[in-house]
Amino acid sequence: MSKVITFITMSLDGYIAGPNDTPDQALGENGESLHDWILRGAHSSRHNAFFKLSRKNREVFDELFDGTGALICGKRMYDIVHGWGGSYPVRGIPMFVLTHAPPR
Repeated sequence: MSKVITFITMSLDGYIAGPNDTPDQALGENGESLHDWILRGAHSSRHNAFFKLSRKNREVFDELFDGTGALICGKRMYDIVHGWGGSYPVRGIPMFVLTHAPPR
């Protein structure tokens, strides 16, 4: 049997980005403050150099993705990160996009 793991940074009020998120500002206004732990470290993830983590966070992060068989995300997030052009930030792991609409 497979395991399902939920992994995301979220504010206490349930948001994963700041207000006014767009493709040019994917995390919204001041949204990067939620994700400082993954964007402000000194060590790059082996899954993508975009992720800059502390040594311990990198160890945990990379181990999690080493054992990941697939990812699921919503269409809006996928659109914002330009995923349709193949730029989704976790390379080598299949991505399933939950949507009722085709890509823009």
